This record gives sequence, C-alpha cells and structure tokens, in this order.
Amino acid sequence: MLPPTLDPALKTSLNFSKQDQSDLIAFLRTLTDYDFLSDRRFLAN
Repeated sequence: MLPPTLDPALKTSLNFSKQDQSDLIAFLRTLTDYDFLSDRRFLAN
C-alpha cells in the first residue's frame, strides 16, 4: 500500500534507464555518512 502523502507523480513507474538508475543509486549513497553513523559520540543510549 502506498502512503497517502506520496506525490501522485511517484505513484507510477518512473521508467529510468539503467544509467539513470545507477546514477541515482550513486547519488543516494553519497547522502549516507557511515563515519557519523558509527561514531560512538552520536550513538543513542
């Protein structure tokens, strides 16, 4: 089930090319800071 707040433009297939998919995944991976996520100073208690 799709969330009710999902933009209608995203409710259908986006039809990305293989290159677009690879580019998007590479970009999204740059948004994850593994050093921050594993830093003991910021771990939840």
